Amino acid sequence: MKKIIAMLLAVMTIVSLFAGCGAAAPAAGISEEEVKGMIAKAMKEFAATLLAQMELPHDDFPWSRNVMSPHYSYPFAYSSFPGGILFADSTGMSVYDITGEKSILERPAPAPQRINRAKAILQSSYDRLDAMNSNPTTSPATAQ
Repeated sequence: MKKIIAMLLAVMTIVSLFAGCGAAAPAAGISEEEVKGMIAKAMKEFAATLLAQMELPHDDFPWSRNVMSPHYSYPFAYSSFPGGILFADSTGMSVYDITGEKSILERPAPAPQRINRAKAILQSSYDRLDAMNSNPTTSPATAQ
């Protein structure tokens, strides 16, 4: 239960960070609707968590994490949007413009490790999607 509360607090932190950025978000090219979409994507953890609690497999949800698992030790939120990526963890939040190759929002302070983690997740997502497209009969769980 503590982990679910921690995850919800992380999502609420993202919401409050974006809400607190005022005019910075539109100036950075991120609309309120895009922020809402990012938050919705961050909620993907519930698929694996709920299925695991029902003792059902969640292999078909490779981008979801079981937050109740003893192996879940690093709560974070990741999202991508056209031309950019977002990564938030206990240290703060970073939004990166892929096209412009520059950070467009860093709260509370710049942290290159957040951007690097977001880039790594994006690359592994592309790798998995490429594997799935190369072999259409492969399930998302086995595409690596």
